[in-house]
Amino acid sequence: MYQIITALSIDQIWLLTANLLLSSLLLLWVLRYRILYRNTKQEAQQHYNSLDELNEGFYRAKVNGSLTYANRAMVKLVGYENFEEFCAVTHNVSGAGYLDADRRKLFHEILMRDGYVCDFVSEIRNVKSGELIWISENAHLVTNGDGKNPTHYEGLMLNITDAVQREKLEDRIEKLADNLPGGLFQLHVNRNGNFSVPYASPGFHHLTGIGRNDLENPKVFLDSIHADHRERCAHSLSSSIETMCVWNIEFKIKRPIGNDCWVRVVATPERLAEGDIILHGHISDISERKISEGKIAYYAYYDALTGLPNRTLFIHHLEKAIVSSARTGIYKALLFLDIDDFKTLNDNYGHATGDLLLKKIANRLDKMIRSNDTASRFGGDEFILLLDAIGSNAEIAKKSAIQVASKIMDEFQNELVLAEQKYCCTSSIGIHVFNGDITDCDTLIRYADTAMYNAKKNGKNNIVVYDDCFSTVFAGSAPVSITGKAKVIHEKFTA
Repeated sequence: MYQIITALSIDQIWLLTANLLLSSLLLLWVLRYRILYRNTKQEAQQHYNSLDELNEGFYRAKVNGSLTYANRAMVKLVGYENFEEFCAVTHNVSGAGYLDADRRKLFHEILMRDGYVCDFVSEIRNVKSGELIWISENAHLVTNGDGKNPTHYEGLMLNITDAVQREKLEDRIEKLADNLPGGLFQLHVNRNGNFSVPYASPGFHHLTGIGRNDLENPKVFLDSIHADHRERCAHSLSSSIETMCVWNIEFKIKRPIGNDCWVRVVATPERLAEGDIILHGHISDISERKISEGKIAYYAYYDALTGLPNRTLFIHHLEKAIVSSARTGIYKALLFLDIDDFKTLNDNYGHATGDLLLKKIANRLDKMIRSNDTASRFGGDEFILLLDAIGSNAEIAKKSAIQVASKIMDEFQNELVLAEQKYCCTSSIGIHVFNGDITDCDTLIRYADTAMYNAKKNGKNNIVVYDDCFSTVFAGSAPVSITGKAKVIHEKFTA
């Protein structure tokens, strides 16, 4: 009996000991679990706190789109004060104010298909302010342990309104720049004097023919400037940088393809904080203007019908000839030529035929004179020639002038074809030689004109030299008259 009681006591002690040990282990496990739980909870709270501190909106949602979490930035972005207020209105991500509901549907389709979505741009409305906001979303699916079945997804929502507006503004500027004549550019000059081109509009590239990659080396554009203008451009640019005045210049550039062109550059310099200079400029094609200016200049000094120097340019040459003759003593001569019966031709056959005759005569005269002589249409059917350096004394000069006049009269014997008709004409020529003793252009021209008038009065087709001995008794004296060697009478048109 004692042995049985003793055995039971031993079993009870063992059981008590085992229970005590198990209880201690359980207590330790519970304590460890509570510590792990508390640590996990703290880590989770720290994680959520970190998420709340993000500037980007973060959210977590079930696969069907039901929100389970949204950080402060996400909530504020859509116009709510906190997550609870957000959820009180909607539990779904699609309730974030998307203007286009189909965007959210497309987002979900891409997410389910690929397992992620990158840079998905949409437009939402802030529920409090009504402001339209552009966002970019990135999201990925989160799966369970087997990596197959998605449990939820997490996403970032970024406010890219400023970037979109800036891109729109840049796009608008680009479109405006594309419609500007010419192009826009920026030229950066650092303190070492090195250049770079941080910006050039498409119009700049189109005008200059320089590609975007080529422009990485600014020397390419500098080399495109015509050699005759390069030094002037460099000096002008340096002056603009030094004085901070507008760079305003016109010069010619060579394009890789196509004709060279004249351009105008207007650029305003700006001094940057680090001391560098950046010029904001516009370049435009002024080739047409230059051509027009050239035409204006041409018609200011040349006859529009014949292409010969007009009265203005001829007077300029005559003034220089007077100075040269007075200095050297070498004689020069004026030949005043008038076409005989030109009015009859105009009256009978029209001004177009008369103009054609003037062109052909001008062409013949221009070919007959030397390079240092000048042939000019003085007006109507009158031409005047300035013969340079024709003799060292008056007699030699007169003979030389008469020889030229005779050759002209001989040339007039050759038939001209006017409007498919053959025509012969004659001319009356007045000559005056000078060596600088008279410095008044009008007087010299009047003497030659008077000689021509006498040639015409004496029967036309004549050469008359104005002799200096008659200059003092000009009104009552007749200049020396020489009949043309080849007297050609006016002939009518023949079939």
